[in-house]
Amino acid sequence: MNKLQKNLTGAFNMEKISIGSDPEILLYSELENKFKSVAGLIGGTKDAPTPITDKGHFIQEDGVAAEFNIPPCVTPGDFSYHINFVLNYLRDTITGPNNLILSTKASAMFTHEELKSKQANEIGCTPDLNAWKLEYNNPQGYTSNLRAVGGHVHVGYNSPSESTSIEIAKTLDLFLGVPSVLLDDDTDRRSLYGKAGAMRFKPFGMEYRTLSNFWIHDEVLIKWVFTNTIKAIEYLNIGGEVTNPDEVQKAINTCDKSLAQEIISDYNIEMPVLTKKIDDLYVGID
Repeated sequence: MNKLQKNLTGAFNMEKISIGSDPEILLYSELENKFKSVAGLIGGTKDAPTPITDKGHFIQEDGVAAEFNIPPCVTPGDFSYHINFVLNYLRDTITGPNNLILSTKASAMFTHEELKSKQANEIGCTPDLNAWKLEYNNPQGYTSNLRAVGGHVHVGYNSPSESTSIEIAKTLDLFLGVPSVLLDDDTDRRSLYGKAGAMRFKPFGMEYRTLSNFWIHDEVLIKWVFTNTIKAIEYLNIGGEVTNPDEVQKAINTCDKSLAQEIISDYNIEMPVLTKKIDDLYVGID
């Protein structure tokens, strides 16, 4: 494994913060009662995504899932607007005309028929980093028909560095990853990827890869992700740190709800006030 050296002293002075995302989403056919591969429906790839506006909105095919990008945002309202703009675009131009729906499930079993293409069997691209172990994760090939999707959060800031981005990932585990154990009904996705501290370095800053896409389907959750990401940055800027890293990682990696609740209470992490029950947010077959 490649290892990175930690270089951290005291508080930070991060400014010019912007938040973006590149969520993935599964497509479901109620008529056929199964999840459908996106292959051939959208076009676009990681290297050449398809622009749908000139403002930074892109769509692409990522394995069996649809993926989209939004421009960097500086307010929770903008963040919500851009997420919903692309979701509505996908409904109007892709799923609606093809008698499909955008599923809110973060993982699902696909039929063999839907996994015939080479694209459907490609897992990940560039390995991501475990910020806690300072080791790159090496995803293994698929061993079943389970496929999963993420709701990755992009953080841009002034003068980005590897050491700062690593600390952001750890702190986002506290402000987003641990709460997600209570908010996300999926317990299968992390058998593929998305464990604690998963991140990538980006020219603008970093990408936090621990979350599934559970949060993109509800206005309150979208704004909560933005707000808690900002709170994580503010926490680092005043010298805050994660003092119980083993417990934070365990809560996320094992979906330990009791431990997650303890951590949330200990750090007084803000949780969203939902207008719907958690179970009502998820659509698609069990």
